[in-house]
Amino acid sequence: MQQAPPEQPLYFLAREGYWLEKMYQTYLKGAGLKRDSFYLLVSRAFLFKIMMDDERSYRHSLKSDFNSSFYHLMRTRFLLSDQEIKSIFDQESYELEVSLP
Repeated sequence: MQQAPPEQPLYFLAREGYWLEKMYQTYLKGAGLKRDSFYLLVSRAFLFKIMMDDERSYRHSLKSDFNSSFYHLMRTRFLLSDQEIKSIFDQESYELEVSLP
């Protein structure tokens, strides 16, 4: 809230976001403040995919447990299609086994 300009609405994303947005609006009301906010039902995988070129997103997209192939990581965590994976990575890369903490 402090980092975004006051005229810019805040967006709360799927899962916890629904309740966070409700609590945020309750907080604003109690504090006598007004600011637009919205809840968006968006999958994390979709967000990870559109943020792949932003290194700041890696701490979120790669933090959960994962044990499988690089190919499977790209398919499940980032929603990349077979065609996208094969056009970006070579066969050797997507056959690598990946283990995330």
